[in-house]
Amino acid sequence: MIISMRSMSYEDLKKQLTKDDKIVLWSCDTCVKHTGIGGYDKLTILENMLKKDGFNILTKELIGVSCVPDLIMDRKINITKKDIFEEATVIIPLTCEAGWDELNEVFPEKKIIKVLNTVGVGICSEKRGTLLTNPFEDLDLEPDPKGITLRKVAEKLNLFDTFFNEDKEVLPVKELVEITINGQKVKVNKGETLLKSCLDNGFKVPHLCYTDILGGASACRLCVVKIKDMRGLVASCSIDVADGMEITTEDDELTEYRRMNLELILASQKHDCLFCTHNNKCELQDLIHELGVENKQLRQEETLKPIDDSSMAFTYDSNKCILCGRCIRACDEVAGKHNLAFLYRGNDTIVASGMNENIGESDCATCLACVLACPTGALSERMRKFDGKDWKPSKLYGYYQ
Repeated sequence: MIISMRSMSYEDLKKQLTKDDKIVLWSCDTCVKHTGIGGYDKLTILENMLKKDGFNILTKELIGVSCVPDLIMDRKINITKKDIFEEATVIIPLTCEAGWDELNEVFPEKKIIKVLNTVGVGICSEKRGTLLTNPFEDLDLEPDPKGITLRKVAEKLNLFDTFFNEDKEVLPVKELVEITINGQKVKVNKGETLLKSCLDNGFKVPHLCYTDILGGASACRLCVVKIKDMRGLVASCSIDVADGMEITTEDDELTEYRRMNLELILASQKHDCLFCTHNNKCELQDLIHELGVENKQLRQEETLKPIDDSSMAFTYDSNKCILCGRCIRACDEVAGKHNLAFLYRGNDTIVASGMNENIGESDCATCLACVLACPTGALSERMRKFDGKDWKPSKLYGYYQ
């Protein structure tokens, strides 16, 4: 993983801007996200900070991998993107220096403000956080296989090991409404989805098609809840909170309905966890355990569909696809490529690429946005499974290994 760190303060950033600038905020959704200085949440924080100080933000762009030239060039030709980028005078990227270089190559006429420095390669440890293991040779740091904390790196190189220090203080105060969830009154942000409000306040609601970045599509129907004075069960990912709402997220009827939907999802394809790359790290598998689905009451689809392994970066196994649509929305909203779509109907529905061609032959930019969004093993980074006598998997990432 490439390690980058913030190199300027918020005040220094503002000094490089004018109130006449038309600004695009841009962030990678991979490496810098894990170092705590990139991703959608950080884009939103920076957007709110700059707007509060009177700057003109045209849009914020989250991109799967910022150092893929095709993804950046797409912003010059994509019908939904090009007008905004033509209007922009400044781009502020939360990316590694390679991503910053690519932006300068594609948009030489724009002012690209460099706010991050790339310091080397590292790892992300669950217990110790993000660590730098192999600093660049021109830095006054010795390689350490155990890893150097970002705080130590920041002290040594005069950088910042966090996002902009002023982030929390300048966030605008949002209007709150009061709702009741399972008999408990809570105050939540007006205009956000009911599912997000429930999750943010500690109420578990099963879901598969929803993520904070992509929102919901009401595809999986697992996040249904009961709302007083509303008929039937309501998909909580597709309705906004309103003052005075009374919601029930758990009872016997909801549990049974969710189990039935989950069993239908399982029966629609041939899910074999034992030989799946996402075994023990699969959102579908987690829900199976959580909802107590122990036996298959419905006959599972036995006809195997061919695996598309034409891409150098990942494979698509439609036998494990639950048609949640997250990959399609990620390709549209994160990558901006619009290369994926649903094709056919009913039991024949698949996720198709390009003009219903192999992914490797389509307009795919191998940015892995779809792979990162997939909740199952349908989309997975290319692997040589069970390599060597210890059967350890090794991965192939895009054009290098």
